[in-house]
Amino acid sequence: MLEFLKLPLGFNLILTVLVLFNVVSQTIALIMSCYRWEKNKKTIRKTENIFELFLLLIILIYSFVHGHLVMARANTIFIPIKYEFIRMVTVFLLIAIAIYISINKKRPWPLLSVLPAVVLLPYMEIFSGELYPWLVVFSLIFFFCRSIYISIMRYNEIHNGLSSLAVKNAMDTLHSGILFCEQDGHILLINKSMQNLMTSLTGKVQRDGLMFYDLLQSQSITLENIENVDGIACVAPDGRAWLFSKRMLKIQHKSYIMISTSDITEQWELTEELKYHNEELNQRSDELKEMLANLHELSYKKEIKIARMRAHDILGNRLSLILRSFHSSDIPDNEMLISITEGLFDEMKVNTRQTISKNELASLCETFLSIGVKINIDGDLPENNRISKLFIGIIREAITNAVRHGFATEINVELQYNEDSYFLTVTDNGHKTTKKIKERGGISGMKSRVAEQNGELNISTLPSFTISAKVPKRSDYV
Repeated sequence: MLEFLKLPLGFNLILTVLVLFNVVSQTIALIMSCYRWEKNKKTIRKTENIFELFLLLIILIYSFVHGHLVMARANTIFIPIKYEFIRMVTVFLLIAIAIYISINKKRPWPLLSVLPAVVLLPYMEIFSGELYPWLVVFSLIFFFCRSIYISIMRYNEIHNGLSSLAVKNAMDTLHSGILFCEQDGHILLINKSMQNLMTSLTGKVQRDGLMFYDLLQSQSITLENIENVDGIACVAPDGRAWLFSKRMLKIQHKSYIMISTSDITEQWELTEELKYHNEELNQRSDELKEMLANLHELSYKKEIKIARMRAHDILGNRLSLILRSFHSSDIPDNEMLISITEGLFDEMKVNTRQTISKNELASLCETFLSIGVKINIDGDLPENNRISKLFIGIIREAITNAVRHGFATEINVELQYNEDSYFLTVTDNGHKTTKKIKERGGISGMKSRVAEQNGELNISTLPSFTISAKVPKRSDYV
């Protein structure tokens, strides 16, 4: 240390200021490291803090040595320094700690920080000679720069790291509720959303997480609870639906329980809407089944009605032929009766939907012509097969009535149409009547069939017996 006494006074003053800066900067670095350790309690962190403490001790020991030299220079009396043992023990402990940190973190930087501290060893004064003061200055500059760097690094770790308060604040910002508890139910951490749900569902904030989860399934809670494989779905008093789930977490050989909840209001509403629509569909299905059953019955009745009307038309037609024969004083012989009745049942079995209207009309004219009844056709049947069949039925019924009741010998059939409707007019030269026409099976059947096509059928007796029908081209037919 005698080499320091040979240096100028200004150099020693600069060295004193440098020592002061090192003490202050290393103290700040130690405080920042300890504060970081409180936020993240790990063994390696604690060892790093001890390392910073020993660096501060080395700087303080050197400050004592430097102060001793300054006092000796001021008093011109040099007293031997007695800090050799403390200096050696401190440096060797610092080296041991640096080796431990380097092995655990797999980084050589702690060992590099030890090299400037070796300058404090008493043997370095002997080996370095006159260079020793400059080695001390270099070591102090290195320690000062290092302490500044460590302080900045620790500051960033504190502000950028995750503290317990930062974790709690982050959890409170979640819309979903979450809590962590021990296996006995003691709650360790809970966010605000879960607290609010606890209050709304149970009336208070629970201290036992497992008890709270059991209360969600309890009959004492007047809520609609639905259990499923993922947890428990509950509807809160505000109408929102929440799904609670529970699972085990294992952290550092210790087990914890996490209860979390998520907002499933949208899915819940969709499920309820789907349930409502399913019930509505089931109701519509029942109505459709009932409608089909009624339709089957109506179809059956309609087929019977069609069969009755066809039997009426065919039998009326044959009876008209027989009556016409008697009226003409031409008593029918066996051959005529056989020809009239032949094929009667076969004709009644024929499906009128498969016959061709024009051929049927021609056959009708030919049949009545054989007994002396002339049928004049003016116009063509409609191209619409459905309307054509309807007109054939009306013509058949009109001819049958004219021959059977009016003893007509000539019948005129007029077929017309325009852009909107089809028209049919049937007149005869039969006996005139002033009596009111009774609408029985034949006439009633004609009107019914025309009405099904949204048409009209009228009957007049003057100046001659006339049946007229009007059917729109775009009729709604079922």
